[in-house]
This record gives sequence, C-alpha cells and structure tokens, in this order.
Amino acid sequence: MQMRSETINELAKGMHVFRKQLKQPMRDANNPFFGKPYVPLENVTEAIDEAISGTGLAYISEPKGNIMYTLIMHDSGQFMYVEGSPIVVGGKKDAQAYGSALTYARRYSLSTAFGISSDKDDDGNGASYASKPPQQIKSQPRQRQQQKPPQNKPVQTSRAIMVRAKELNYPDLDALLLLGDEKATQVMIEFTEGKGK
Repeated sequence: MQMRSETINELAKGMHVFRKQLKQPMRDANNPFFGKPYVPLENVTEAIDEAISGTGLAYISEPKGNIMYTLIMHDSGQFMYVEGSPIVVGGKKDAQAYGSALTYARRYSLSTAFGISSDKDDDGNGASYASKPPQQIKSQPRQRQQQKPPQNKPVQTSRAIMVRAKELNYPDLDALLLLGDEKATQVMIEFTEGKGK
C-alpha cells in the first residue's frame, strides 16, 4: 500500500489551516468500567468535520488487516495514510464485539491523524506503571544510593481490572493479564456489554 502521494505540500497547507480551526472536543462520555470520562467517536468526528471546512481536506477510516488507518485526502489529489490503532476484539467474537472494536480503533486513529486530545495526559504513567498508580510512584522517597536502570518489563494489567474480570467470570484471565490497562479495559467493556451487565 502506498502510504502517501509523491508530494504532500498542498495537503500540508490544508492541515495547517485545519489545525488553526480545530477546537478540541469535550470528554463527555463516561467509561462504564472505570467511571472515567473520554471523548466519544461522535465528538471526535464532529470536531474534525467543523475544522475541516475550507481546507480542501477529506478523510475516511479504513481497516486493513488488524489495523485502522485514516486516509487524509486533499482536493489537489494528494493523500496520506496515517497508521492508527490496532483492532482488538475481545470477549465474545461476534459482530457486536467487532463493531465495538472498530469504533474504538477509529476513535483513536482519527484522534492520532488529526491531533485530537481525546484522553487525559497522564505523562505516560498508565503505560509505564501498569500495576502501580502514579500517586504511589511520586510519593516514594528518594534513595541516595545509585539506582539500577529500569528493566524492560512486559505490559501487565492492573490488579483492579483483574479482580473485576474474575468477578465477572471472564473466560481468559491469562490473556487479559498481558494486554495492559487500556486494552484490557476495552475488552472488559465489550465483555460486560455482551453479557448485558
């Protein structure tokens, strides 16, 4: 797949105008699993559609394999594919779960492609310290002795998610443990929606 046209100068000008016009969308949806706010897909697309006016730009989301891509096109014929989020289907492997995974991947892919701030910035703590909340890390006293460099550890899902998954009788706890918090949360949302809880 060709990832972009030979030149993208007109597309870049259009993106510059777009960025000037973009108003970040509201985080007014609530994650039912953790009770945290997020920007739903309809707010992402609404923000993009309002800011894209007069730029010569258009876009579509395209799943290719297990990755969601955003194709940004300019009326000059120039284009660019932006590789986005993986499409991860968890829980039940039915049409509803696949649709939910597509929506989730599309939201993150569009946000990436167009510079939408759809999640609260936690300074990488969610990815770096999956099993310890950032408050615990910040409150640790400094040690005067030389510390060992951090080891690359595999991503692990936090204990809270695992406890809730066990309570809900999630069928594959071992696989869930290796997903990390963000993906495990999405899997558990899909699982609970599929169970009607």
